[in-house]
Amino acid sequence: LAYYSYPPQNFAYADIEGNIGMYCAGKLPVRPPGHKGGIIKARNPLNMFVPFDSLPHIFNPKKGFVFSANQQPDKERYYNFHWGKDTYRAKRIYQLLSENDNLVLEDMKKIQGDIIDISINDFKEMLKKHDPKLKNKVSKILMNWDGEVHYDKLEPLVFHYVKSAMLDIETALFNKLKIGRISSFKNFNKFLKKYDSLTINNFKIYSNDIANDILKKTESLLKEKYGDEWETKKYNDVSKFELPHLTFIKGLGRDLDEVSGNKNTVNVNYQNHPAFRFIADMNPLGIESYVNFSGGQSGRINSENYSDQVSDWKLGKYRKTDFSKFPKHIKTKITFKQ
Repeated sequence: LAYYSYPPQNFAYADIEGNIGMYCAGKLPVRPPGHKGGIIKARNPLNMFVPFDSLPHIFNPKKGFVFSANQQPDKERYYNFHWGKDTYRAKRIYQLLSENDNLVLEDMKKIQGDIIDISINDFKEMLKKHDPKLKNKVSKILMNWDGEVHYDKLEPLVFHYVKSAMLDIETALFNKLKIGRISSFKNFNKFLKKYDSLTINNFKIYSNDIANDILKKTESLLKEKYGDEWETKKYNDVSKFELPHLTFIKGLGRDLDEVSGNKNTVNVNYQNHPAFRFIADMNPLGIESYVNFSGGQSGRINSENYSDQVSDWKLGKYRKTDFSKFPKHIKTKITFKQ
């Protein structure tokens, strides 16, 4: 990995001796003094890169696991990376890995197929702060929801429109307050929960009013889309997406419905996210691996195997791979030498 010269990314490590680790490898330029992020003009003016040994890495941590969901692997190190922050998806993965010290194959399959969106917890806490002032169908539906984003449920559909309503209201509010940057769903919830009122640019806003507007706007969006029968609809109406071909040529992909999960769930079914799930059992007696692929064994549109695993992927059905120490069918080997 010391020779990996592309922009940094996380590499996971495991071996049959029980060691685990993660290394953020790649070429990371030393930033000039005062740099606050963004593109650096000209080619690395200092012509210096962070030494490999100083890049964030972890080996056999006390917590007993490592994982990557595009978050910084080691927060104790002094380099500031522009990673995805500790998102809801990353927190959910951490939660599931922390609950059991002896995870086996079936546990890992369940984790990879998990469809719980924990962001609902922040939203419900915000609603509780303003309860009993807020009373409408949207709040009643979501306060009793466990966060399971199942395609056949009403609640995740309602929550989908809650996020749309929040974005619309926040955009209008920020434009009025002359604040240029929209905050995240998490931070907007935190603001509504923490402050009863706030004065920004000589304009006073009340969090209870904003929370009430979010619920009203959500119901309005649902009625606008589905009419008065919106309570009979399911999440499947908005969870449909396309598994694109590698070339992204329209017509070569596969449209999917009855898909559970969203961008916050471990099972990240969102827009056109093709998925490849893989589990390796690092056993000293022999490594075994299992795969759940969203397509087939061939990327050729005229192949009979082009899409024969789509249904298995939706069901989370894994296949054991051909993983042998001395495979006979491999004709070409690539050997790396320092």
